[in-house]
Amino acid sequence: MALALVSYLVALAAYFGRVEIVPQTELSEEYQTINFVTNFTTAYLVAVLVTYFSIQLHHDTETDLRTSE
Repeated sequence: MALALVSYLVALAAYFGRVEIVPQTELSEEYQTINFVTNFTTAYLVAVLVTYFSIQLHHDTETDLRTSE
């Protein structure tokens, strides 16, 4: 609970404050677009794989339960 509260407070501080740990640099529009597409594609792929493995785990567990009855 305490760790979640600390994470929330740090997120609020970063959102409302101007905390700069690493100085900002100017990035080109092309570089930002490539980063966005790469991050989106990676996150989408991970979400699909997590969903697939969750369904597969559920299927295997259900099969084991049915055979043990």
